Amino acid sequence: MTEPQVWVLTGAFCAAIFGMLTIVTTSFNRNLTTSITSLQASIDRRFEGMDGKFEGIDAKFEGINAKFEGLDAKFDALRAEVRADIGSVNTKLDNLDRDVQALTRRVFGTDGS
Repeated sequence: MTEPQVWVLTGAFCAAIFGMLTIVTTSFNRNLTTSITSLQASIDRRFEGMDGKFEGIDAKFEGINAKFEGLDAKFDALRAEVRADIGSVNTKLDNLDRDVQALTRRVFGTDGS
């Protein structure tokens, strides 16, 4: 190990290994950065597509909600109509009860006439 040629060869070998390690590391770093950037762009495109689909679904639900609101209005009108009919039936039943009592009093003689 005292020969200068051995030291020169050892230094050259170490420099070559260090240079090759630098080139491989730099190349790997560039490839990794490019791959990550490409993957990130792909994920962004997917999310943009999903956002568009969700907006479409939201629009459909808004349409369905509008239909349900229309049905609610129709049911409210129907409820009011039924309540009015029940009120008139109750009035008719009260009148019928009054008429039956008057007839009963007249037929059975409790009318006073």
